[in-house]
Parts: sequence; structure tokens; C-alpha cells
Amino acid sequence: MIQQVHSHPDIYRIRVNLPDNPLQYLNAYVIKGVSGNLVIDTGFNRPECKRALCQGLQELDIRLQSDTSLFITHLHADHSGLVGLFAQAGCPIYMHPVDYQYLVDSEDGSTWKAAEDNFMREGMPPAEIKTQFSNQARTFSPDPHFPVNPVHDGDCLHLAGCDLQVIHTPGHTPGGLSLYGEGVVFSGDTLFRYSVGRTDLYGGSSKTLLHSLETKLMTLPDNTLVLPGHGPATSIGDERRGNPFLDGGW
Repeated sequence: MIQQVHSHPDIYRIRVNLPDNPLQYLNAYVIKGVSGNLVIDTGFNRPECKRALCQGLQELDIRLQSDTSLFITHLHADHSGLVGLFAQAGCPIYMHPVDYQYLVDSEDGSTWKAAEDNFMREGMPPAEIKTQFSNQARTFSPDPHFPVNPVHDGDCLHLAGCDLQVIHTPGHTPGGLSLYGEGVVFSGDTLFRYSVGRTDLYGGSSKTLLHSLETKLMTLPDNTLVLPGHGPATSIGDERRGNPFLDGGW
């Protein structure tokens, strides 16, 4: 299902359902330009997500080729799982190098083992650890062997006819990114409508996330449209006034 969420530039949301997942769906966004396109996030590396994403792109008459770029907000598999489709088609792919390196390091399982050991030391019951690490994030993660254009805080990208600023917003993951321009910010899993991203996964930190929100996203104009990775759109002004987590409500 696709929905136009902004005009000039034309921005569309593709709803990518996440079967058997409490998040229910991912918002994959597309900026459709005259001379190129930008896709933001993908869905899990599983057939249902691939079908939804590809159908949405087809409805928008977008082919995966070199004039279509992919921006990955962070490493989690529901956002990066289908990166291989874009890599195979020769699409430029943008991602923070810290999160990219995590994908590479996790391929042999050592990163997952280190996380399991950490949870064990903290007293998490073995049955719960097993549940945590047999989840979809691990099962449907992408093949990390893809060419990436590393981007950092403050980088300016001209994609799909738009001038866009990369904002490093760690806290949900160490290399979490938001993308800002044309009165819109794509916030990934950093900021949701009246909520924020969870911080109990690898590299997460509530202190770091709050710092990203207060010093980065909350400095944007109140009328900035916020397009998050999950859930409905919001605005910076609405979040400044009504988001309980910005008042320390963790």
C-alpha cells in the first residue's frame, strides 16, 4: 500500500508489513524526483517484505537502477534487510560506517554471542535470552557484503533533486541516522509520534538518544514534518509540546 505524504518534493510511504512482529509494519519512504529517486529503508529480508516493497516501487514506476539511491537509517534488519536488492541493481547505498561495520562483524555470530554473554552476566534468564536471539532481527538480516557510501553527521547529499542533510542521531543504534531537507525529517527509529526508539538493544543508550533528540532533532523548526520508521507522521512542534520522553519520561 502506498500513500503520498508530501508534495514538492513528492514523497510516498510504502507500507511494508512485518509478519508476526509487534511492530506490524515498516514505513519505507520514496522521494520521487524528475532525474532520480531515493528510497529510505527496506523491510526484512523475507519474501513478504520483498513483495510489498517491490509492488510499491512498481506502482510508482520506479526501477532499481543506478538513478535510484537507498538511504539506510540504521542497521536493524527491518530497515536494512533488503539492501541486497539495491546492491545487485547497482544502486548507490548510503549508511553510517559504524552501523555498517556492525553488520559485517555480526556475520560470523561473534557479535550475537557477545550480546548473549552480556545478558547472561546481567542475570537475564536463559529462556529469555534464547527468545531474544532467535528473533526476526537475526533471522531476516541482510547479507552484509554490499558496497556502501559512508555518511557522517553534517554531510550534504543531493539526491532525487533534493538537498538533504545527514544528521547523526545515535541512541537507538550507535550509527543511527536521520535525514533532513525540504521541510521534512526522516527520523528512522529515533523519534516517533509521542514516543522514541527503544534503547535496550545492541549499542542502545537512553542518555545518548535523549541527547540526539535535544541537540539535533528538537533544534529543527516546529513545522518540520517528521516521517518515522514506524507509525504515523508527526511534527517537531507536536513532539516538542507533547512527547513525554522529552521530559524524561523513560
